[in-house]
Amino acid sequence: MQSVSAGAILDRIIRQQKRMKTEVAAAVQLIPQRLNDLIMGNRRFTPQNSLVLEAALDIDIAGFFYLIQANHDIYLAKQEKEIELKEREVAITERSLEAKVKKQAE
Repeated sequence: MQSVSAGAILDRIIRQQKRMKTEVAAAVQLIPQRLNDLIMGNRRFTPQNSLVLEAALDIDIAGFFYLIQANHDIYLAKQEKEIELKEREVAITERSLEAKVKKQAE
């Protein structure tokens, strides 16, 4: 299963509503670069900017973007943990194989 970032969802919603990013930025009193930073994931959603964007985009779920961001962060943390566990398993297997080879060489 994959996770989609809050910024990507914001971008899709803006496109679906056939609105310009500059128009949305102006409606929520953000400079366009700040909105783009949210979309690109270079800036994190706060509860405040999430609520303001939801109102401007007629989204009736309080904290929508903020909650999506939190879920996405959890997904990424789980993925990172899985990678760490696999790397540990590989390291243990490599050490075990090295020990067997060394023992056979003796």
